[in-house]
Amino acid sequence: MNKVVSFPRPPLLVIGCGNLTCGDDRAGMEFVRKLRPQSCAQYAAREMPQLSVDLLELFKETETILFVDAVETGAAPGTLHLVPLPYAGLQSRSLGKVSGHGWGLNEVLGLARSLGREIPRLALLGIELESVEPGEPISPAVKQALQVALENFPRLRTLLSGTADALTRPRSFAPGDCAFPGEVKCA
Repeated sequence: MNKVVSFPRPPLLVIGCGNLTCGDDRAGMEFVRKLRPQSCAQYAAREMPQLSVDLLELFKETETILFVDAVETGAAPGTLHLVPLPYAGLQSRSLGKVSGHGWGLNEVLGLARSLGREIPRLALLGIELESVEPGEPISPAVKQALQVALENFPRLRTLLSGTADALTRPRSFAPGDCAFPGEVKCA
């Protein structure tokens, strides 16, 4: 008899979004690629270049989803934005778009609600972009922001796995701001 082995679901799923061929738009995908070798029982990481209805199935696999994507708000390139979702004041380049199949984050959330599905806590780690020119590498500012986010991922993971009100408002961290992800003050 085949025995089904079930594994505990990780409390955090990190989803990297973006376009690997367009400069800073690859930030989310790069974050997940660098994070993935470290995946463990506390979190899982995966790439999702374009949002689709497949996201609906991921909702039941975790307690919290952190999307990582390039954003464009007018802030200095490399600024890190930590935002609870859904949030009308800031859209990531991938999550806000409706794909060719008619799916964006709002459409997926609407479908989940209409189906009576439980929606996990959702957050966005937005990385302010400098350029999305096709064929260009990641800019130095975004490369530095990725490094800061990766180095501070354990603190970010702790913040996201905390109480439900740990992330109730958007927070932005300019390049060089040592307070990211915000639960402690700089020395």
